[in-house]
Amino acid sequence: MSTSLVVVGLGYVGVPMGVREPGGQATVRVEPGSGAAGRRVAELPLAGRTWVATVSRDGTTFAAHGSTVLEAGDELTVIMDLDDFDTVQRLLGNRS
Repeated sequence: MSTSLVVVGLGYVGVPMGVREPGGQATVRVEPGSGAAGRRVAELPLAGRTWVATVSRDGTTFAAHGSTVLEAGDELTVIMDLDDFDTVQRLLGNRS
């Protein structure tokens, strides 16, 4: 099974998060046929310390909200522990 998730960038974010900070951020593309395409951000099964910060669509970047419906081709900035990256990759990659 291959996935067509495209990781655009992966890096460290210094955002205070209570006791421990998430380890980084990734910019990932929602692929057609993924578990995220057509779903609201609030419906995504993300870990408690993982969240979608921004969505870039058709040249416009905006803050993600729970009501934001994701589309194939959207580029998401995801703040997460790096240990959660594989889970995010499976969710956003192509399932076909």
